Amino acid sequence: MKLFRIAAVISSNFSNYELLSDKLDLYLLYQLDVEFLVKMSNFGSEKLIEKYANEKSHKIRRFIKDNDSFGKMAEIQQAHKLIESCDALIIFCERKSDKNMVLDICRKANKPFRVVPFLGV
Repeated sequence: MKLFRIAAVISSNFSNYELLSDKLDLYLLYQLDVEFLVKMSNFGSEKLIEKYANEKSHKIRRFIKDNDSFGKMAEIQQAHKLIESCDALIIFCERKSDKNMVLDICRKANKPFRVVPFLGV
């Protein structure tokens, strides 16, 4: 079976592990060999994906911002690399502005995606 690479893009204030787990269980129902692609950040929201991946015995690949090479554009470059490397995306976001940037990149790269909106605390 082919490795399915899913990029998980999570807003920094997302902390609902139950919602994340329920949605991923649903979206990955027929995928046996899964690798999560995650952006490394200072917020720790990627820890939820790590927890889920470990529980389900999935692989994880981390994308680190290259501030030295890209400066202020490092986060956008990181997002482009992540999206180019995946088969599909799942986006947990609260703010419309966060979602719009990622959705624009997804559409340009012709990648399927699911958006999970949530209300922040």
